[in-house]
Amino acid sequence: MQTVHHHNLTLPIELILISFELALTPFNFQIATSISLTCSWARRFCTPYLFSTLSVNNVQQLTLPPTIGRAVHNLWVDHVGTDWERVGGLFGRCPNFERIALPGAYMKALCGSLPDLHESQGKHEELGGRSVARCRSLFIFGDMDGSFAAFTSFTHLTFLKNITHLRIEAPVDVVKSIPGELLPNLTHLALPISKPFLTLDGAGSLIIVRMMSSLEKLEKLVLTTDMNVYVVAYTSYLSLRRRLSEWRGRARVGFLIVWETDADVEKWKYEIKEGVTVWDNPAIDWIQRPHVRRSAGEI
Repeated sequence: MQTVHHHNLTLPIELILISFELALTPFNFQIATSISLTCSWARRFCTPYLFSTLSVNNVQQLTLPPTIGRAVHNLWVDHVGTDWERVGGLFGRCPNFERIALPGAYMKALCGSLPDLHESQGKHEELGGRSVARCRSLFIFGDMDGSFAAFTSFTHLTFLKNITHLRIEAPVDVVKSIPGELLPNLTHLALPISKPFLTLDGAGSLIIVRMMSSLEKLEKLVLTTDMNVYVVAYTSYLSLRRRLSEWRGRARVGFLIVWETDADVEKWKYEIKEGVTVWDNPAIDWIQRPHVRRSAGEI
C-alpha cells in the first residue's frame, strides 16, 4: 500500500483518494481545480471531474489533448467561426460523450466522424477497457435544414438508434426533420411549436399525430416557444389541444414558454449538474387525458 509522508503525518494513498472523492461530491469546480494543482497524480485524478462537461466556443479548443477528450461525457459545441470539416475531428477526440449539443450546421461533421468514433470505441473495448458510453441525448440549435439527411450507413443508424432524448431549438419541418423510423428508442422530444403541426396529411390525420405514431416509444413531447411569438404559438397550442382531445397514444404532449431566445450553455450545464431536463420543467402545460388509464410504470 502506497503512503504519503508529510512531516509526522503518514496517510495511505487510498485514504487520500477517498478524501478527494468526498470533497468532490457534489462536484465543485473550484475545489477540483485546487486539488488538481497539488501534484501531477492529483491532477490526473481530477481530470474526469474537471472535464466531464465541456463547452467548445472557439477554434483553438477543437484540438483537445486525448486525456481531456476521453474524460468528456457532456459536450457542447458552439458556432466557432469555421466550416464543418474542421469540427469533425473534435468528436473523434471525445469518444465517450453521452450528451451532445451542437448547431444544426455541424450535424454533417458529427455524421462524418461517426465511423472513426465507432472504430476507436471498438479498439478501446478490445483492449479491456470498460464499454464506452453511448450518446443518449442530442440537442440541436440553429438551422435544421437536412440535419439527418446524411445519416445513412450502419454506423450512423446505430448512433441514432441509441438516442432517447432529442431537443431542437429551431423551426423544423416536423415530417422531414424528425425521422421516426431512424429513432426507434426515442422517449423524449422537445421542439418549437409551429402551424404546420396543425395541418393534415393525405390520410386526413394531423401531421403531429403522424409523427408521434411513428415514434413508438415516445413518452413526452414538449412544444416550446419564446415570448416573441408567444401569442401566435399559444393560439396554435390551444387549437392542437382541442384536436388532440381524443389522442389515444402513449405520449403526453405539453406546452412550455422558453424564456431564453437562444441556446443557453450555462442553463444546459445547470440541468446536467442538477439532473433535470426541459421535460421536467414544472411550468409545462400538459394535455391531460383523463379517459386514458395509465399503468403504474407508464409516464
